[in-house]
Amino acid sequence: MISTMNQKARRVVTDAGILGLNALIRTLPRHRRGPGVDVLFFHPMEKSLKLRKKFIQRVEAEGLSVAHHTLETGLEMLARWSFSRSKETVPAKFYPRACYARQVIQWVRPKLLVTFMDAHYLSILLHREARGVGARVVNIAHSVTAASHLYCMFDFDYYFLFGESSVDHCFENPVRYGSTRLVVTGSPNVDADLRLPLSREKKRVLFFSTWLPDSARAILLRNMEIAVAWARENPGREMLVKTHPLEDVSVITRMARGVGNIRILPPGTTMAEALKPVSLSIVMWSNASLESALAGRPCVVVNDSDMDDSYLNLEACFGKRARNPRELEDRVAAAFSRYDELLENTGRFVARHLAHPWDGPDEIVRNLKIILEGREPEGCIPIEATRDYFEDFRLGRTV
Repeated sequence: MISTMNQKARRVVTDAGILGLNALIRTLPRHRRGPGVDVLFFHPMEKSLKLRKKFIQRVEAEGLSVAHHTLETGLEMLARWSFSRSKETVPAKFYPRACYARQVIQWVRPKLLVTFMDAHYLSILLHREARGVGARVVNIAHSVTAASHLYCMFDFDYYFLFGESSVDHCFENPVRYGSTRLVVTGSPNVDADLRLPLSREKKRVLFFSTWLPDSARAILLRNMEIAVAWARENPGREMLVKTHPLEDVSVITRMARGVGNIRILPPGTTMAEALKPVSLSIVMWSNASLESALAGRPCVVVNDSDMDDSYLNLEACFGKRARNPRELEDRVAAAFSRYDELLENTGRFVARHLAHPWDGPDEIVRNLKIILEGREPEGCIPIEATRDYFEDFRLGRTV
């Protein structure tokens, strides 16, 4: 009872604070006019800018003027007073973000806004403000999209996707906030140095570790434990570990402590450097499997969960998942015994998920320039909204 009362009290205080902030924001000037740039990259986090450094350099090499902005937290917005009075009619909770979106767009005044957010309601507000200054909005997918609430935002002018499977998943997604035009461009992240010579190494494999979002933390930890236990039980094998850029490396480090045939690669290790000394990779459901396949390294799946295989169809291409260390050794041994067959399957796997496998960044830049010139990219696929985000919020059913 006390806990419930405290929650209600906090909600009242929070609501009162938002209303007070909104009243103060409404006294501000409309906006300050910025100098204008060709492209504004809006990043969901600071690390996003670092991860896309090579791609952004390609854009700059075209002679385009570029600016960057990283999504601010609520506290950062307040500390920097990142607000310009908005005319948008939205639920009170979202009005500060509407004013933030106005500030970002008016301060920079881009011709083209490029985002990397697949599920954030701010995309709706940024799109509205961008229209007000005649700017177009492109969202570039950060991975193969899924028919999931994690990819529910479609409120852009264009949505650049990795490949055919992403298009299918978008149409299968029951929750689509906003309408857009899908453009299949490939990935902005693939490097040409993944063109590696084939390897027939049968002792050493690469395990793709990962960060631990709350929604899947338990099963990801379980899968990591299976991989570590497999290495411990098979001292004749060597397991290299490629960590995720967002990962807390201390987790896998603690798990692997005392296991002599596990080597955790330094955080700055590139995909090509990690894949070169192996001929096989162990994956859960990571998009790293695409880069492994591109490099000619088939995958073995470890996943002790009941999730289906519909996202990447890894099992359809590379064999049934392993759910424990013994099964993982069986799958690894089987993969080496039918290696040539699996090697052929890497091409089918890549073709399903990744268009323009070696020139995705160039294809993306080419289409960005087409949009800046006021033209429509070839092969646009219209897709319509199924729901309204703010109406869902009012009804208490936002995902």
